[in-house]
Amino acid sequence: MARFEAAAVTPTHRLIAFLNSFFRAPRFAAGARVNRLHKGTLDRIDGRVVAQTRDGVLVEWPRHGTGWERPGALCQQG
Repeated sequence: MARFEAAAVTPTHRLIAFLNSFFRAPRFAAGARVNRLHKGTLDRIDGRVVAQTRDGVLVEWPRHGTGWERPGALCQQG
């Protein structure tokens, strides 16, 4: 029987994972409340996430209807 040992997680592995996180698209759960940033200002607020796919995030806005948004343009409300 072969014996396997778990690979140790080093500080270098943690640093690489942290840096990679800057290049991943944010994930939003259905029902999350979001705002949209455009050119450095909030131009839409209080949206509700309907769904998220590889192509974007479907958001229902209270005054602008429903539309697809880039994940990087959204910020989740606290």
